[in-house]
Amino acid sequence: MSTDSSARPREFEASYGADIFVTVGTDHHPFDRLVAWADAWARDHPRARVTVQYGHGTAPDTAQGVVSLPAAGVRARMAAADVVITQGGPGGIIDCRATGRLPIVVPRRHDLGEHVDDHQVAFATHMAEVGRIALATDEATFRQLMTRALTDPGAFRVEPESSPTASTVAAIDAEINRIARRRRR
Repeated sequence: MSTDSSARPREFEASYGADIFVTVGTDHHPFDRLVAWADAWARDHPRARVTVQYGHGTAPDTAQGVVSLPAAGVRARMAAADVVITQGGPGGIIDCRATGRLPIVVPRRHDLGEHVDDHQVAFATHMAEVGRIALATDEATFRQLMTRALTDPGAFRVEPESSPTASTVAAIDAEINRIARRRRR
């Protein structure tokens, strides 16, 4: 194998030091397909920092794995990452765009036991058609989008949008605390 850096593909060079964040969201169904794709990519790009929030599924072997993060932690990781990959739920997509990132979205599929139906497939397809996400429905497309995100990072930046998620979570938390205090009396 040649050690001449000019023989390396541009994707390989672009992955040096890249910070990749992958989130499967909070659904109770395992999303091992996305975890496996991210883990395989991490194996092929050992100098990249790949963090996978894997939820109720199988932990990655190569990438750094974390079962879950609080909502604020997910948004902070999204904001810090060079590339963000998320499942096809509206909350993850909205949060990602709120941090100024165009997400690579892999929708969960019902036929693979990843969700109760195919609403994520329908939603993600629509969002891709209107240019709000980069859609990956197979591993080859996932890898192509990763390459594009690393070699043309500007294409994966958007104007940060306001997200109702943080205020909604805070309002729910305040209501739960109010109810809990009332029950303690």
